[in-house]
Amino acid sequence: MKNNVKRGLFFGVLLTVFALAAVFVGCGSSSLGTAVYEGVDVVGNTYRLTITENRNSRTAYAGQAGDDYELVVRMKSDGTQRISRGTVREFNSADKRFTLQPSVNNSDTFNLVIDGGEIISVVGDIAISENEIFASHTFPTILLLATRWETNIAVGHHWGSGLLPSAIRLSDFFSGNLEKDTVYNIEVSGITDVRLERFGIDLHWETDDDIRENRVGEWLAGGRSDVVIEPGRFSVVLPVSINQDIRLVDRNRGNSQGGNSQGGNNQGGNSQGGNSQGGNNQSDIVIQVCNFIFHYHKIDEYYLHNLGRIPDDIEQGRTMAVISNFNIRHID
Repeated sequence: MKNNVKRGLFFGVLLTVFALAAVFVGCGSSSLGTAVYEGVDVVGNTYRLTITENRNSRTAYAGQAGDDYELVVRMKSDGTQRISRGTVREFNSADKRFTLQPSVNNSDTFNLVIDGGEIISVVGDIAISENEIFASHTFPTILLLATRWETNIAVGHHWGSGLLPSAIRLSDFFSGNLEKDTVYNIEVSGITDVRLERFGIDLHWETDDDIRENRVGEWLAGGRSDVVIEPGRFSVVLPVSINQDIRLVDRNRGNSQGGNSQGGNNQGGNSQGGNSQGGNNQSDIVIQVCNFIFHYHKIDEYYLHNLGRIPDDIEQGRTMAVISNFNIRHID
């Protein structure tokens, strides 16, 4: 009987040792590091990014250049998947932004921004294969960043969504045509975490070059509201006057935007570099959401907005406001 008890104790201890060894082995292998981020765009497509450390060299995993990635996009329309694999070109910890390089030959990088475990923005055309490109869509969380700008025509301060980290694509919310010399009433809604005193939107042409250079392209049209938006849920209607015919196309169904000539749309500071809009280099129209603070025209010597300045101790690009559940729609 004693032998049976001793034998039982021996095997019990042995099993415990094996179990602990398995736990420690598991912990050791996980030090290679995987991180998973998920998100849903305004179209309803789901995104899942997995970052895998490519060597066992760090005690705590954090994405960095050289790591491997896999991005799986499941389409809401038919349930099919688009999968991009490659390497991390860069991880900017301050902006929480991955720059990802697909393994497809001669493909461009694209950017993905995270907040905790959530994907809040994907910007750029994603190479799936040599014959397939997936164009990213708008995400429903919009960050307004401290922005100071100046040109030879004007100078200004605002909190703006820009291109990164919150690219808002007009084609995700509208389809068909926008007609010249027509005023469109555009309702913007969402939930803001801070007070917005001078809210509005600008429409900009965005070219492939703009995407690569992370800049908002040439100004097209804009709308402003005099209503002060308090923290919480809001809805505001902005009149936007269109000065030319525009045909919007889902970039995943066709990249043509109608080949509109864009001559002479420099609007006192919003033009970002005189980009050619001749059709072949034109991707989409980006909506920039802004809380306008200060805008002064040097030549004509007048203020479009004059609500103060962004304080000097606030660095360029700091997040000043977060708008969640963002949506826009045209009201007849």
